[in-house]
This record gives sequence, structure tokens and C-alpha cells, in this order.
Amino acid sequence: MQLVEPGYTEAASSSTYADYQASRAVDGDVRQHASFCSHTDIRHGITEAWLRIDLKKIFNIALVKIWYRNDSKYPV
Repeated sequence: MQLVEPGYTEAASSSTYADYQASRAVDGDVRQHASFCSHTDIRHGITEAWLRIDLKKIFNIALVKIWYRNDSKYPV
């Protein structure tokens, strides 16, 4: 069951790198290239990052899948 509804579900993150807004995490596009992903800032000194998703409804959630981008020469 897909809980994210593009255009309805909201996303926010602790920081944003360039134009890689948190909203990209809930736009329904699961392509893993960086040009389609959300990205937190890369400044030195950042010790944590977070992503908050508001589904605007109450659900019992057993599993959350997060896709990492796959265009890096440095594997995660």
C-alpha cells in the first residue's frame, strides 16, 4: 500500500542542499539519480540530518523504505 500521495503529503528536512528540496521525497518519483532526490546540506559540522513526512492521516506503519540515490561512485 502506497501511503504517500503526491501533491498532498508534505515533507520537511533539517537542511537543504542546493535545490534538492524535501518535497522530492514525496513526489512519487522513485528514480534514484541525484537529480530526482531530496538532499540535506553538506556543510562541515552537521552531525545529524532528519526528514519528516506528514501523511496527514493516521496509519499503523510496520515498515518504511528509504531509497538511497545510486549515482555515486562512493557506495552507501
